[in-house]
Amino acid sequence: MTEPIKVMVGPSAHHHQLKSGQIKYQKSKPTKPIWRILILDESKNRMYSRTFSSQPSADEIEHVVFGVLDGEDLSSVQIVIPATVEKLCPGLQEKLMAHGVSVFVPAHGFASGSRGGREWEKFLFSLEMSLNTTRESMASCEEIASASGHSSGMVTSDLWRSDHKESSRFNVAYDLADKITRHRGRDPEVGRKIRFNESLRAPLNSSAKDLPPQDVLTEILRDPDSYLMHERWGKPIWDIVLQLKKIRDAEPEQQQHLIAELGASAVLYQIDALRKNRTDFLSSLGWCLSDTSLRYKISLGMKEAFKQLIVLDDGLLQISAAKVNVQYPKVCTELSLRGIPAHHLLEKMIQELTGGRVSIIPDLSDIHQKAYYHPVTPIFLRTGAIFNFPFFSYRTPFSPTQCIISTAKAGSQRLEGMLLTMAILPKDTTKFVPIGDAALAMRMTEVINERLARNGKGVTCHIGPLETYGDLMDIGQSFF
Repeated sequence: MTEPIKVMVGPSAHHHQLKSGQIKYQKSKPTKPIWRILILDESKNRMYSRTFSSQPSADEIEHVVFGVLDGEDLSSVQIVIPATVEKLCPGLQEKLMAHGVSVFVPAHGFASGSRGGREWEKFLFSLEMSLNTTRESMASCEEIASASGHSSGMVTSDLWRSDHKESSRFNVAYDLADKITRHRGRDPEVGRKIRFNESLRAPLNSSAKDLPPQDVLTEILRDPDSYLMHERWGKPIWDIVLQLKKIRDAEPEQQQHLIAELGASAVLYQIDALRKNRTDFLSSLGWCLSDTSLRYKISLGMKEAFKQLIVLDDGLLQISAAKVNVQYPKVCTELSLRGIPAHHLLEKMIQELTGGRVSIIPDLSDIHQKAYYHPVTPIFLRTGAIFNFPFFSYRTPFSPTQCIISTAKAGSQRLEGMLLTMAILPKDTTKFVPIGDAALAMRMTEVINERLARNGKGVTCHIGPLETYGDLMDIGQSFF
């Protein structure tokens, strides 16, 4: 049975419109809330919304309802009209029935589609977020209606989250924000490019005059409390900000060393955060330092830091990596080597040479790191387990069968990978992970291939000499 269409008319629980025209959210119930008319077609997962700055008249309600009935391909000719809607628009039920529509009165609030009001509130948040990315202040009710392109000012979006990208509330809000920005006389793409390098708290365009771009570093230095008082990592982030200022003010020949120190600080704060709180310091840092040039500088510093030893409270951290080339039999078209079997044997082998605690990440990581985090975060800095017991201890090794996985892309898609090695060494050590040791690389290759020969389905690999991870770390070009 097809669900009937549901009509809702009522005030917002949290939004009102300022004198400037901007829709504003407040936690308590507003004195003069904005109003909305919602028409819900649950069978097609559609929500038609019309937003008003004040209570709509009976004529406006009637115009919107019939505008949707006449102009949209609805799934039903049955409509639920609550008593509250009939009170606001007397005679609406009779006019609908004269229009050939079956009208029902809901038995309770759930049947009237009351949950739709929350989805409309979520849409307003999505619209505000989309406008923020174009450097624009929140729209007015009139701007939303005008930019909708509908004769009744209706905005059409999915009622519930779905796989239809074009009609999702995020995409509809994004498109609506573009139209509103253009109606205000500005280019949304230009606004996004400027906003990408600004602080998230930078002022927004609210008039015909464009605001000048904001310098994030200068803004935070001018008023650190405003930017960092609510940040869990406020003190460490402030330390990073001071280091960035030092780099900005330094002579060019001094900057490379300072950038390496900056990266080492970011790594240490991330490790400390993972050990104590299991939260991501680097994500918070990237959120505050929204300027891509600053984030790139920190990523560059991390790359430089990984070329040397990083001083920890309980020792020295040395990160190295070896390139791994995988060879597949000619008949192998649906298999791939996911990781390195018996990696604990490689850990013991390196540990004998260093005297420290050695941990190998068995999964073969791509050499080209992907920018999912800001700044770009190496995979081993995304989990606290790596820097806590029992990761630096004996573990059950992967078997060759566990390492060989089926894949539709075939083995040829995984010809090269990277084996990451982490060592925590005593501070007074004289032994380090041997970089460029060809004999060690040959021994590791022999051990792994001997294991793969048991039931590795003919897959073999070649492990190259260990290199400093910073030389292999690719921080990408997207931050320029």
